[in-house]
Amino acid sequence: MIVNKEAPEEMPELRIEPGAHKLPPLLVKAGFVGSNSEGMRKIKEGAVRLDGQKVVDERQDHAFVKPVVLQLGNRRFVRLVPQSN
Repeated sequence: MIVNKEAPEEMPELRIEPGAHKLPPLLVKAGFVGSNSEGMRKIKEGAVRLDGQKVVDERQDHAFVKPVVLQLGNRRFVRLVPQSN
C-alpha cells in the first residue's frame, strides 16, 4: 500500500553491478519501460526519482554503492542493490 506518495516498505529488488550506470537501461531492466528512449522520455517528463529525488538529466551517470529506490511515477518502485564482488 502506498501512503502519502512514499515508497512502500517492501518492493522488488534489482541486483546491479557496482559502479556508474545510466538510468534508462535500468528502467528497462526493472520492466518499467520498453526501451531506453522511453526511459529517457520519462526522465525528461520528471517521472523518475532516485531515493525520492527527481532525476533531471537523462544522460547522467549514477554511481551506486548502497541500495537505492528507483521510482517511476507514484506506483512503480524497485530497490537497486549493488552486488559486491
